[in-house]
Parts: sequence; C-alpha cells; structure tokens
Amino acid sequence: MPTHSHPSRLLAGCAMLAAMACVSPAAQAEVHYSGVLNAPIPDTPIGLYVNVVRDELYSGPHGFPAPWDPAFGFDFNVYKDPGWIALSSGLSGQPKIVREEARGFVVDPAGSLNQLPGVWVGPGSTFTVAQNTLIPADQTELLVGFRFRNEGALMWDSDDDTLHYGWFRVSVPAAGAGTLVDYAYETTANTALMAGAVPESASLALMGGGLVGLLAWSRRRVQPR
Repeated sequence: MPTHSHPSRLLAGCAMLAAMACVSPAAQAEVHYSGVLNAPIPDTPIGLYVNVVRDELYSGPHGFPAPWDPAFGFDFNVYKDPGWIALSSGLSGQPKIVREEARGFVVDPAGSLNQLPGVWVGPGSTFTVAQNTLIPADQTELLVGFRFRNEGALMWDSDDDTLHYGWFRVSVPAAGAGTLVDYAYETTANTALMAGAVPESASLALMGGGLVGLLAWSRRRVQPR
C-alpha cells in the first residue's frame, strides 16, 4: 500500500528551515571563519605563525616571517621551546610595531588561557601583557581568545589601524607536533565575538543540507512499497 507524506507537514518543515536560514544574529554577522584546518604545528622554536586576515600560515625556515613570506604581519604564533608557548605580535615579523594595547591573549580570573565555548572575547576581556604566554602542557583541545591589529595603509603610522578580536583552537600534546584546528575573528573593528562560535555562513550550509535531506525524504515517502 503506498505511503504518502502529509503535504502540510512537509510545507511546515520547509517553512521552519527557511525561517531559521533568514535569522541573522548581528553579533556573528561579520565573523570570518577559517574552516576546519587541522594544520600541523611543528614542535620547534619556530612553530606556526598565523595571519588570520589573509588566511596564511608559516612554519619556517626563518625565525619570523619576512616581508616576502606567507603570514608576514602575523597575528599569533604557537611554538615549543621547550614547552608550548603562545606568542602575540610585537615588532619582529611585522610591517610596523604593534602597540601593547593591540595584542595579547584572553585570560580568565585564574590566569588560564583556556576559554569555555560561548565566552565573549572583546573589549571587556582581560588580556595578557607579555608577548610570550606559557600554554599548559598536554592540552587535547585549547580554546584561546586573542586581539590583534589590522594594519591600515599608513606604513609608518598606526592612526588608521583597527583593533579586532578572535579565537583559535589548538591541540598541544606533551610530546610531538601540535595541531591548529581552526580560528575565527570579527571583521568589524572593536566588536566582540563568542569563543568557539561557528559563524552564520557555516550554520546556513548545515541548514541547507537539512532542507535537501527533508525534500529527499518526502520523495521516498510517496513511492509505493
């Protein structure tokens, strides 16, 4: 006996998915997400430099990325010497010096770098002052909030630079190479974002896949058995 899906239920399901796709949370509307990278971090004093604006990675051979290297003007660096260390931008590897108030990593009241997913990273966060910050050993997943400077057109002046906030996720085992899992940053200057939050575009892709699956399921339901 043929089995039919109820048209009103199918339409309701499609309408619900469409409505969800139209929701546009302002706080996440301008977030740039790297996607899942799983990029290796060499367990060396160079490690991995990351320029989040240009989506560029660098792991040597120079101690810092030169102007002709990928990730020149890097936004953060993770390396091992002898323990794992997070390095924020300063002078080396930069087109111009990065002021102290335009760099650093978020720390909680206990001084830990590891942030809980959903914690806001932004102007109200507490940031490290030192460029080098020790990472706790043997972290299978470490979520770190950071701030960085996006350079303006003036090469010898910081007046047109903008301050941005982001997060990155790494795995740093006690022995062997680490992994940069992914990262994201808010493209709107001086705007907070939630640590670990995947931006709207990726969520829309998941919902679009759900809509396609719903339509395919409805077609199968109208076929006789």
